[in-house]
Amino acid sequence: MQIRIKLTLIYLSITGAILFVSFGLIYYFSLKREHEDFRYQLLRKARTSADLLLKVNEVDSSLLKIIDMNKSDLLISENISIYNKDGKELYTNNDSIHFNEMASDFDEIRNGVLNSSRYFGTIGKLDVVGMVYPFKGQSYVIMAGAEDVQGNRYLDRLWKTLFFVLVSVLCISGYVGWWYAGRALSPMNEIIANLERIKATDLKKRLLGTGSGDEIDRLVRSLNDTLERLQRSFEDQRSFVSFASHELNNPIASLTTQIEVALLRSRGTEEYEKILKRLQQELERIKEVISHLLTLSGITSGTEQSAIIPFRIDERVFATIQRLQKKHPENSIIVDAKMPEDEEKLIVLFNPVLFESALGNLIDNACKYSSTGEVRVELHFSDDIQIEVSNPANDINDELIRTWFQPYIRGKHESKKGTGLGLTIVERIGQAIGFGLTYGVKGNWVYFNMSIRPKA
Repeated sequence: MQIRIKLTLIYLSITGAILFVSFGLIYYFSLKREHEDFRYQLLRKARTSADLLLKVNEVDSSLLKIIDMNKSDLLISENISIYNKDGKELYTNNDSIHFNEMASDFDEIRNGVLNSSRYFGTIGKLDVVGMVYPFKGQSYVIMAGAEDVQGNRYLDRLWKTLFFVLVSVLCISGYVGWWYAGRALSPMNEIIANLERIKATDLKKRLLGTGSGDEIDRLVRSLNDTLERLQRSFEDQRSFVSFASHELNNPIASLTTQIEVALLRSRGTEEYEKILKRLQQELERIKEVISHLLTLSGITSGTEQSAIIPFRIDERVFATIQRLQKKHPENSIIVDAKMPEDEEKLIVLFNPVLFESALGNLIDNACKYSSTGEVRVELHFSDDIQIEVSNPANDINDELIRTWFQPYIRGKHESKKGTGLGLTIVERIGQAIGFGLTYGVKGNWVYFNMSIRPKA
């Protein structure tokens, strides 16, 4: 079932329930009020007849009957009867109606009137009231009854009117609910139509938000963020395939060629050692490319973001520096660490493998592209932990550094080729585990600064 139909039905159900309860209460209280008014009208007639018959000497039962039957407010099937305490009928204004004959339990009703002074009920089609009338030490029972034809007609008209209003309001509410639900869902229909136009081969399109900050606008922003991630993921996959095929094909082809050349003729031990060293270098390059590709793929898919544990950051920093110093013995890595007095400031809550990968890539790049072979690693501890990696370089600016963060973009030192993924991995790790990364140029030095918040 469509949401528009559901919303309309819900709106109709709520409106109908409210109207049904409201109209039901109106009818109930109108019915109750009508019955009360009619019965009190009968009580007034009964008291008036008793006053005339018992208190006015000039009025006897015959004259009272004439008076009662000629009243302007005579009711349908009206009957007023007066009984003594023994149940003898002393007066009735309608000889065709006798309560003691109509009700088989009349004696019980009469006794009940004598005990409680009042009676309200029905006998046949008549609404009947009863009351005790004391006079000169005697207690008389006065019964009055009639058909409330006018009241029943009023209640019937009221019921029909309420039913007509209920049906009319529900029809109008259904139309309004259908129209308003369609209007409320029109942005959703536009979103669906726009999403259907976005293909896997063209993920650059984005949805237009309303700018109102409501739930629809938030949904549009979330969908655009999802499209952004999908676009980046698709681009990474395409770049991954292209780069992997290119970067792995070249060293493998080089390995194959060198092995074929080496097998053409017998060579001396020294020459074989040179060939093996070149093969080892190519294998190391293949290993580095594969490692970076797997790391980048893991970050993109989210599989490398688990295993978050607390650890001392200084231990990981010095271990990474020691590992990179062995890899680049020709470089001089200078460490400047201002350690805090409180060792708790050294504890961070990160994935240590991803942290070492990010820091290692920064130091590895600095070693590869340092114009003098010098690399500096500085640690500063304040509110945040600052780790700055810098190296001297020529003809570098901020705009050029920004391009290095694009996948598969290398520096200009062809003698020390990288994979083109180092800074991309650092940036993705920062986004994944939550550290800040800034960069810039100071004089002829390029620096990259990692800002990390200690464990709370």
